Amino acid sequence: MSYILDALRRAESERARETVPGLHEPQAALAPLHEREAPARAPWLWMAAGAALVLLAGLAWSLLARTPAPASATPAAAAQPAAPVAQPAAPRVLAPPPPAVAASAPLAVAPAPSLAPPAARVVAAPPPVEAPRPVSVETSPVPSPTPAPAPAQASAEDAPAPTLAQLPDDLRRALPPLRFEGTVYSEVPANRMLMVNGQLLHEGEAIGHDLTVERIKPKTAVLRFRGQRFELTR
Repeated sequence: MSYILDALRRAESERARETVPGLHEPQAALAPLHEREAPARAPWLWMAAGAALVLLAGLAWSLLARTPAPASATPAAAAQPAAPVAQPAAPRVLAPPPPAVAASAPLAVAPAPSLAPPAARVVAAPPPVEAPRPVSVETSPVPSPTPAPAPAQASAEDAPAPTLAQLPDDLRRALPPLRFEGTVYSEVPANRMLMVNGQLLHEGEAIGHDLTVERIKPKTAVLRFRGQRFELTR
C-alpha cells in the first residue's frame, strides 16, 4: 500500500510542476477547463492506477486465503456402526478313533440273583358300616288356633244419643249457642272435622266450658256437656 501511495504522490507532484507556470514565465491565456485537464490524463497515470488495482486485488486475495474456513457443519448423521462380521467358525478337530482293543478272554458273567416274589399285600377290610338307626322325632302337639274373639258389643259411644231438643230444659239453658255448619267424615278418626260456630274442631277438642266433641259422624256430631251426651244436627 505504501508503494502505491508514494507512486500517486510522485505523479501528483510531477503533474503540478507541469501545469503550474513559473514566476518568470509569461502568463498564458487560460484555456478551457477540458483543455487544462487533458495533460493530467497521461498514459503513465493510467498504468499506475492499474498497478494499484492489481496490488489491491492481490492483497485482498492473500487476506481471504489466510482466513480459516468456517467449521464444517455438524455431520448429517453419525456413522452407523458396521454390522458385526460373522467370524468363521474354528475348524472342529475330530478326536482320533480309539485304538483297537486286543481280543481278550471272554469275561465270565455272573448269573443274576433270583428275586424273591413280592409278598402279597394285605389289604385291611373296611370296618362294617352300621345301618343308620331310625331317629325318633318328637312332635309337639300343634296348638289349635284360638278362636277369634267375638266382636265386642257396641260401646256406649255408639249408643244412640238424644238430640239437642230432647235434653232437659236446665241443660239446654246452660248450653252456649251452637251453630252447626257441617262435618268432614273419614275412616281415620284423626282426619274427621266438625265446623261449629265458625270453628274447625276434631274429636276430643273442646268447644267451650264443659262442652267437648265426642264423635263426628257423616252428617251429625255427638257432643258431651257435663256428662250428658247429645247429638247435634242441622
